[in-house]
Order: sequence, then C-alpha cells, then structure tokens
Amino acid sequence: MNPAAPAQPAALIYARQSQDSKTSTDQQVAVGLARADEEGWTVHRVYRYGSSASRHATKAGGAWTELLADLDLPQVGVLWLWESSRGERTLTSWSGLLDRCRDLGVKVYVETHGRLYDVRNPREWKTLAEAEDRAYEVDKSALRIRRSVAAKAKEGQVHGRTPYGYRREYGIDEKGKRVLLGQFPDPAEAKVVKGIYDGVQRGQSLRAMAADLNARGVPTGTGTAWTPQRLRDIATMATYAGTRQHVPGPKTGHARRSEVGTLYDGVWDGIVSKAQFNQVRRLMTDPARRTSRPGRAKHLLSMFMTCAVCGGPTIVRYSRGVGAYVCQRSGHVRVPQDEVDEYVTGLLLDRLAQPEAYADLAEPDAGPRLQAARDELAEVQADYDETLKLFRDRKLSPTAFTAVEPAKLADLQRLQAQVVELETPTSVGTLLGDPSRDLATRWAEATPVARRSIVRMLFDRIDVARAPSRGHRGVVQDRVLVQWRRR
Repeated sequence: MNPAAPAQPAALIYARQSQDSKTSTDQQVAVGLARADEEGWTVHRVYRYGSSASRHATKAGGAWTELLADLDLPQVGVLWLWESSRGERTLTSWSGLLDRCRDLGVKVYVETHGRLYDVRNPREWKTLAEAEDRAYEVDKSALRIRRSVAAKAKEGQVHGRTPYGYRREYGIDEKGKRVLLGQFPDPAEAKVVKGIYDGVQRGQSLRAMAADLNARGVPTGTGTAWTPQRLRDIATMATYAGTRQHVPGPKTGHARRSEVGTLYDGVWDGIVSKAQFNQVRRLMTDPARRTSRPGRAKHLLSMFMTCAVCGGPTIVRYSRGVGAYVCQRSGHVRVPQDEVDEYVTGLLLDRLAQPEAYADLAEPDAGPRLQAARDELAEVQADYDETLKLFRDRKLSPTAFTAVEPAKLADLQRLQAQVVELETPTSVGTLLGDPSRDLATRWAEATPVARRSIVRMLFDRIDVARAPSRGHRGVVQDRVLVQWRRR
C-alpha cells in the first residue's frame, strides 16, 4: 500500500470511447464523477481517450500515457474505469496496468461491474485479467465465424432465418445431428413474392400493394401487417433470384439489403428470374423514384408541370366536372387538363417510337449488345430472304422450304424481339411491359404511377405559360414548353 495514500483517496477517472461502445466519453465521465461523489473520492484528474484502443491503431493515446504516469502520485488510491476492457493496445499492457496498480496499492473500480477491486488480492487480480482473456477469445470466435460465413457465401449456402417465400427441410445424419437438406419455395408465399415483383414492374405503388395484401388477409409470416417497407425489403432481396448476397461486417436487415456486396449463385431455386430481380431492384433504387405516397397521384402531370410565371407546381382542379391544370401558388396559369395530357402523351409516344432519340437512357453496356444483336439479325434476315427467294424462283421445293422455314422464321422473330428490347431502356420496358407489343396499347394499359414515372424519366421539366390574353386561352402547343431529360 502506498504509505502516503489518504483515508479518502483521490481518484483518476479514465473514459475511453471504442468503436463498439454506445456510451460516449462525456457520458462515462459524468457517471464517473457521480460515483466519486457518492464514494467520497476526490477527483484528481479526468482522462478521455477518444479513439479506438485496438491493437491495430497506429497513434498512441496521450491520455493513456499520462494516466500511467499519474498512478505514481502519492494521493491517488482509486482508478475508475467504465468497463474492464484494456485501456491501450495489447493484452500485455492491460495486465501491466493491473500489476502497476497492485504494486502501488491503487484499487480499480469498474462501473459496469458496480464493484471496487483490490488487485493486491490475487483472486481479484485474476478476475480482471481473465475478463480481458474472455474478450480476446470472443474476438477470435467472432473472426472464425466471419470467415466461416464468407466461405459458405462463396458456396452459395443458405444463411440466417428462413426468408418469407421459402421453407427449409431438415434431416438427421449418421451421427444423429440435425442437418439442413435444402431451401425450397413455399407455394403460397412464393406466389405473393412473385406478385410483388410483377406489381413493381407494372408501376404499382408499394403502399397500394400492401393495402391490398392486408385487405385480402394474406399472412405476412410474422403476425404483423404488410407495410411498404416490408415490400421494399422483399423487392430488393437477392435471395429471391436464387442468389446469395454477402456484405462483410455486422450489418443486418435494411442496411444489408441496401448494399450490393458480393453476389454468389445460391444452392436454392429462385422465385423470380435474375433479369426480373435486376430490373425491379433498379426501379426501387432509382434516385428519381418518389417514395412519398406515390399511390395517391392520379393525374399525369400534377405536381410535375410547373408554372412559367412563378416556378411553382400545378395541380388539377375541377369546374363543372371539367379538369384543368392550375398554378398551385397563385393561379397564374390555367390550362385544360385533357388537352395538355393528350399533347404531352403524343410527344412522349413519338419519342418512345424512336429508340435512337433516347438511346442515352439505356444501360451503359446496352450499346455493344444492341449492335451485336442488330448484326446477327441482319445475317438471319439475309439468310431468310435468300431462302424465300429460292422458293419463289422454284429452286427450292415446297417440301424442303416447309422443312427449313419454321426454324429460320423463329430465329428471325426471336432476334427482332431482342433488338426491340435492347433498343428500349430497361426502366421503360419494365414499366410498360413487353416491348414487342403495340406501344399505344401498352401505354393505355399502364397504371397512373407507371405513366407518371415515365414522364419523369423522359422529361427534365414541363412549363406552362400564361394565356395570351384574358378570355383567350391560346393553343396548348404554344403554351406548354417541354425539356427532354438526358443522362
């Protein structure tokens, strides 16, 4: 025991903020000061170590060095710590601190234990030393687990809880241990998952789909109600494409699914195709996608077309059953809704009918693939035309032509559809459906949300100007000014 230590010893308060600690150094100091007041200690000094005390850290902590020096002061009798975790980098330095306190007769108070340790007692010294040994073993165990998870991810093995839409089957091996036999789509739940993906592609809002599932009483598998966030999680989870997603680190839930990480082919069957998953995920993560109650939007241009006078949005108002786009702020402009919608739709459909006009909206790698498809189509078309010419010139018998024509025609139709699909931006194609179908029909069948999404995708802005004069509304084409979007 330090002979100069007073009956009511002075205390050193040491607060350390590590990466995994949820208690800040300020909070720790406040608790330490309160403890000193309660115990009747005089606080000699407060130390704050703001960075991690990991052995991998490179900068020495001045607070730690100063703490070790101040332990020699004769009035110091207590060292207060928030937890029994090493204050510096190595297990050796921790045990060295305990040895130093033992030799100087300085007791150690660990707040998370609620206990004052007298490290001159070998048992209490060992208790604190072994606490760090156990933490070290936990670290090693966590590292082994992370390595195992990464290895299983590369093999495409299942991980975590059984996701909605799947069921798992188990068996007993020769050692009597329960083992996983496989993960398989659950017929009823898989149908719901597929419906969610199809709905997103059709432009349905997550809120509307969640309300429909709840109204039909479709079980969620958790006993809670369907929510837009739950649907978003499902629509962005690679599991449903038969893919194992591995994001290193402790992240889980929404944070994990919001990152791409590394993808591996899973050992289970997907509920949706990889192509559909990629298209839906692209739609869900598009920064231009509006997430604030999109299901309530009913009009093509409301809250998008702006007033050329004040720059404010326009909304639809009705008078005697006839709708008009009106400046929301001050009524600067008013223009018939049906005429504007018809005019803008005509521009949009003309644009979509000319793939080269919006080629910049396609995926970055679509150009080379599109050119390759066009080249192959030209070759197949020339071959088919030559076969047809031979038949017409009676140089190919009807029997021979009948034998070869179906396969050549099937190849031709397949490549024609492939070129149309590549010419259409993925986001447009997924919202409007099969690119090989008539464009006007697909537009007419699209949901209001899908139509509004395409408007925002193709137009940078649409402004409407004032009427030429009072009582004369003018020509819509002259008042509505459009600016096409380019990426």
